Parts: sequence; C-alpha cells; structure tokens
Amino acid sequence: MENIKPQTNTSNFESVKSAALLSHDELKNFRKLSKEEQKKQKEDRLKKLEELQNNFRKAVEEATKTGKVEEAQKLKVAFDKNAEELKQLIGAPEISAEYICKDEKGKETKETITLNIDEKIEQSKLFYNNHKIELPDDFEDKVNDIWENNQDEILKEIQKKGFDEVLIVPGGLSVPELHKKMTVGYNETYESDNFKEGKSFKGVIEKTDKTRIVLLHSKNAQNLADRPELSETKGKTAEVFIKAGEKLTLTDYLIFQKQFFEATGKHLDEEGYTWLPGSTVKKDSGGVRVIDVSWGPGYARLFVSAFDAGYSYSSVGCRLSRSFY
Repeated sequence: MENIKPQTNTSNFESVKSAALLSHDELKNFRKLSKEEQKKQKEDRLKKLEELQNNFRKAVEEATKTGKVEEAQKLKVAFDKNAEELKQLIGAPEISAEYICKDEKGKETKETITLNIDEKIEQSKLFYNNHKIELPDDFEDKVNDIWENNQDEILKEIQKKGFDEVLIVPGGLSVPELHKKMTVGYNETYESDNFKEGKSFKGVIEKTDKTRIVLLHSKNAQNLADRPELSETKGKTAEVFIKAGEKLTLTDYLIFQKQFFEATGKHLDEEGYTWLPGSTVKKDSGGVRVIDVSWGPGYARLFVSAFDAGYSYSSVGCRLSRSFY
C-alpha cells in the first residue's frame, strides 16, 4: 500500500490507531461465539479491509492530482484500525517466538515455538474431566484473561528460556486429593522420613489458590540432563532457585507428570530429582524444607522427599518454569 505522510501530528495519529484496538471484554465476547460465528466475523472484517484498501488507492490517485490528502489519511487510519482488530481476532489465542539455544559445545540452534491457548484450554478441560477434577465455572474466562494480560511477558520468557509447554492449573486444588488422582495405576508413593516430619501431603505449604498458566519445557525434557537449560541446574541448592523466582509446586508437578506420561508413555525425572521451589513442609524443629521429587522406574512410583534449602547434590536440579496469574 502506498505511503501517505500525515499532515496532522504523528503522535495523534498513533493514539487514534491504538485507541481503536478491541478491549478485553470485546475479545472475551468474541470467544464466546460459535466457531462458525467467529469465522463469519473474520470474513466480514476481511471484506471490509479489501473495500477500504480499494477506496484508499482511489483517494491516493485523487490526492496526487489535487494535492488534498485528507480523505486518504482518514482511510489510512480506518484501514489500520480494522487491520489491527482483525489481527487481534486471528492471533489472540496464539503466541509464536524464535528461541536460540547453545549446547555445551557452543553450537547454536534456532527453534520457532508456537503456543495456542485455545488448544491448551480444550486439552486441559478434557484432562481434568477424565480425572474427575471439577473446574470453576469461570475457568476458561480466567485463563484467557491471564493469557491476554501477560502476552508480552510470556513472549519474552519463551525467547529467553525456550519454554515450549503451557500447563493450565485451576486454583485451590487439595494436594492430598490431587495426589491420589494423579497416581492412580502407580505403586504407592514413597515419602522419605524427613518429608513425613511435615505431616505428609496434608502439610504441604503452597501458594496455589489462584488459577494460573505455567510455562515449562516438554520437548526433549524427560530428564533434566536431556536439555541444556535444565542440565545446568543440577547440583544447585533450592535456595538458588527460590531467589531466582522459581515457583513450580508439587501441585503443578503432579499434573504435569501425569500429562507427560499420557502423551509420551514415559515418566518425568527417571534419572535424578527436581526441586519444587514453590512447595515446602514445616520442620518440627522450626523452619521449612523444600520438596523434591523423582520417578523410580524400578519401583513404578513417585519418590518424594524434602531437604533444607541449602542442600545440594549432583543428581538434584530444577525444572525451570514461569507462572502467570
């Protein structure tokens, strides 16, 4: 499309265009429409764009003859407004980013990571329904709001850490009840003595009352050693990850572990343990211990323990994550 230089103030031009974007409520109402209704709205907007483009070209031709560009400027603003709104309707559910990673030898690889929240919501609803976990009535609306309000940050985290999985977790789940449902078919979970000092799963301390979106690594990430980003975490204390803002919880992990198994037939962390910086248990002597977890392939069960935040061992690392509320 030909360029028209506005004679009006550029900042005003941009503010008009920005103000034209659809609000969260308008996008929310759009999502409530059926797929056919959504498709029709997109098609109608596309037709309008084509009409505006044709009119703009005619206005440019007229402006070339007369020197009057006001009409062309108005049409340019209208075109940009409708183009941005259509882009919102088409692209809102999806985020795509390029991630550049270096392996231990410094070899650089590039990967395009695309996450679609509509697909993840449907997958999550099916998963929770299959495991008899009741979701709140506003679950979908809350998730969409979190996605929209944090798109810039989500994009940045994908670019920085290569997160390629979205875990959607409803708020207020009971850890003991969730554990029972997520371990059906497994042997009884092993709990170390120092973990039991916190009164088992009933004593788990987490801030998980809010519905959240959690970014994680799923591709090539059965064990921490499988990915450079996760392998680098091995041997570090839980204290390091807590200070870095890591918040993965036992609740998150139980769900992710089950989803990973159902998708791949494999269990997470068959080799070594991962810290769960967002979950602790109280010590009888005062203070807390941080929970860590692993899968015992020879025992067909989860192994859960807890250690002081300053503890470190070469086989214990951390599954990096980012949580959005």
